[in-house]
Amino acid sequence: MFQPLTLQIETTALCSARCSFCVYPEVGAARGLRHMDQALFEKIVDDAADLEVFAQYVLNGLGEPLLDPELERRIAYVCAADPGVAIKIYTHGAHLTPARWERLRDAGLTDLSISL
Repeated sequence: MFQPLTLQIETTALCSARCSFCVYPEVGAARGLRHMDQALFEKIVDDAADLEVFAQYVLNGLGEPLLDPELERRIAYVCAADPGVAIKIYTHGAHLTPARWERLRDAGLTDLSISL
């Protein structure tokens, strides 16, 4: 049976936490402490949208997505390029405020998971 596909895109390699269960402190920083270039992000999303197989985009990997200053812009881009898909982030929540939540929701974020 076909399962809906998820595309995971790590938009930032930064993280402000040092969780005991996470490999970030050992391998994350070695990959370079930077954010993904917007042009590269848009190319990935455009190519993925053309395939018409993804039901969900997850916008993080080892990095903390709320440290990406372009996160709302990226969420809005996914919504425009691939309408109807779910957009999710996983966060430790330290940088989440009510105002930031409103901006994320207004941009089109559909799922937010906080890991404590």
